Amino acid sequence: MERELKSAIRNRVKSQAIEGLVKANDIDVPAALIDSEIDVLRRQAAQRFGGNEKTSSGTAARTVRRTG
Repeated sequence: MERELKSAIRNRVKSQAIEGLVKANDIDVPAALIDSEIDVLRRQAAQRFGGNEKTSSGTAARTVRRTG
């Protein structure tokens, strides 16, 4: 449980730092980098929560680009 808490805190701090950097700096992120990060996050979520890893990352990437 302590490890999960540390991980959650670390992830939250990382997210806040990235959000702050994005707000302060207008940057273009290559589509390949976005696709790669989506794949990593999808695999991590599937490992943690048990899920279908066969979900198309391309579809997810297009959704993120439209809403982001």
